[in-house]
Amino acid sequence: MVLALVIGKRLGFGKQPIIPHNVTMTVTGAGLLWFGWFGFNAGSAVSSGGLAASAFCRYAFGRCCRYVVLDVYRVVG
Repeated sequence: MVLALVIGKRLGFGKQPIIPHNVTMTVTGAGLLWFGWFGFNAGSAVSSGGLAASAFCRYAFGRCCRYVVLDVYRVVG
């Protein structure tokens, strides 16, 4: 975090759109992060029983609710 503050913003930040240059790698990276985070949440119970399933479902439901709330806020207000 300190290094990011020392280096500063990217050149052209806010003046030109920064689009992904390789969509395949971008989607692969996002998928790996998503899969890893789900594995971390479900695996934090150190078993594959009901507690792990509960953590998995709560995380998925919480993310869905968050996106719905943010989308409604973006559209309505």
